[in-house]
Amino acid sequence: MLSTSADSLDIMRILTDGEIDFSKSKVKNDPCRNYWIQGTEEQGDLIVTVELCDSTALVQTLLKKNK
Repeated sequence: MLSTSADSLDIMRILTDGEIDFSKSKVKNDPCRNYWIQGTEEQGDLIVTVELCDSTALVQTLLKKNK
């Protein structure tokens, strides 16, 4: 995986339209869950990882998957 840059619209689109990869996510962590979200086809191979806690959500990484 390589780090990449994108604007806030790209990240928002991944969060709303992307697909969660539950095999790579850690949804049973306590107190915070971690989600691996793959962007849509139009977004190429962008991936966002998000940490979701009781009152906050934090985008941890934005990656571009190697082909």
